[in-house]
Amino acid sequence: MVAGVLIFPSLFNFNLAIRSWSWFDPPSQRGHFVGLSNFSYLLSNTRFQNSIFVTSAFMTITVSGEFFLGLCLGVLLNEVVVGRRFFRTVSLIPMMIAAIIVGLQWTYLLSSSFGVINHIFSKLLMPTYGWLSEPRLALLSVAAVDIWTYTPFVALIILGGLQTIPQELYEVAQLDGASSFQQFINVTVPFLKPTFILVLLIRIINVFKTFDLIYILTGEGPAGSTEILGLYAYRMAFSQGEFGIAAAVAIITLLMAVAIGIFLLNIIKTEVKVI
Repeated sequence: MVAGVLIFPSLFNFNLAIRSWSWFDPPSQRGHFVGLSNFSYLLSNTRFQNSIFVTSAFMTITVSGEFFLGLCLGVLLNEVVVGRRFFRTVSLIPMMIAAIIVGLQWTYLLSSSFGVINHIFSKLLMPTYGWLSEPRLALLSVAAVDIWTYTPFVALIILGGLQTIPQELYEVAQLDGASSFQQFINVTVPFLKPTFILVLLIRIINVFKTFDLIYILTGEGPAGSTEILGLYAYRMAFSQGEFGIAAAVAIITLLMAVAIGIFLLNIIKTEVKVI
């Protein structure tokens, strides 16, 4: 079962990445061995380099935004005694909505011609913007939608970590005269470090898998401003018919995700041993 679902497709993709396979080649010329030529082509291709930059920028904005807002929301929910279960359920709604619905919903909200947000801005005599059509705003707009979607998920993970901290530690800190901020820095943060790293690991890996939300909102993006690695691979495979190059993009993306994952998992192991 594992071989059929994971190992065989991975080997097939690697085999495709070291071959030249294009829709536009004659059938007799498809599949001949080219070694690392597809990889060398990508490393020298400016659009691929741009997709790495866009992916990194998108990851930095979304993960940092979701982490900060999720931490604030998690701490707030931890303080709520009455209605905590209700607030938990409500906060999960954005994440439970299918990505295609989220994308269509925000497309209407952010539309430059009939969007609700620009309509409100115009009523307030404020300038309107092409949120999804201007290169300087498109990536930020898409990142904001992603943050809106996944911040509750991050908050619930952090909330779970907060509820495992022994209350006796806070009581001791209060007896020592520690302020609320000092308790947060000296008690809460050290105990939540493994949780923080786990959140980063999950969200970073999910960023590498992001495709549908950005595709619905901007397609390949205005001037490539939102073309992350997944969209670049899609364009190479289904728009240009270069399946060998697309497979090479998938392998590079996988290697990047695995490298980051191993790094963060080692940090988690270290933090758990310290605690």
